[in-house]
Amino acid sequence: MDVLKIERKKRGKMTVLDWDNEGWTETEIVLRAGEYTVPSTSHADILRWKAGYGEFPNEERRDRVNASLFNGPEEKKQWSEFISSDNVLRLSTEEVMYLVEEERAYLKRDGVRLSIEETFDHLSNWGKRFFDSYTAYRYLRRAGWTPRCGISFGCDYVIYDGLPSEVHASAGVSIERERPLDNVEMEALSRSLWHVKKHVIILSITADSHEYGSVEGADVKTATLAPTTLNSLIG
Repeated sequence: MDVLKIERKKRGKMTVLDWDNEGWTETEIVLRAGEYTVPSTSHADILRWKAGYGEFPNEERRDRVNASLFNGPEEKKQWSEFISSDNVLRLSTEEVMYLVEEERAYLKRDGVRLSIEETFDHLSNWGKRFFDSYTAYRYLRRAGWTPRCGISFGCDYVIYDGLPSEVHASAGVSIERERPLDNVEMEALSRSLWHVKKHVIILSITADSHEYGSVEGADVKTATLAPTTLNSLIG
């Protein structure tokens, strides 16, 4: 994936988290009303703005959605009444698992701290889908990318070479599940990504089981498709 073009918004570099030098304790993640949140504001700020984890909904998503959907301040005000007024960092299930495994975090549910294995089991309610999505997320993070949800582009992840606030996404990543993508699916995916100048990366994952112990030994294969490559595939 080193052939991908990196388009920088401005000069910047993602910070590698070094909790020893910061002198901080572990990061607590709490399951609250169906969302995984980071109560500590200091840890949340570091995770979001220096390492690209999670989202502050009141600062990002709400303002962006309001601006695109509502015609005036009165409509925005009415909609805002239905949205949580806090500004707590929200994490995806894959981010939670990676932080617990790699970044001195732990998940607390109903006041009880979960072990790494218990965290994985808790997050695995989606079965194989979570195993694949987390294995892919872990693979991409360890390779130096910042993965973010790619649903708006019709893929599993979009990946950044740095912070999303400082660089444009380099590619969209789709995980093959159960079977390879067919030509129609490949063409639909490529159109949505190449329209915004993103490469297409296909990940296929093979593992002995879908338990946490199989994540480390999972075989992850990648294929990067440029426009000329896809044209040859779909004719």
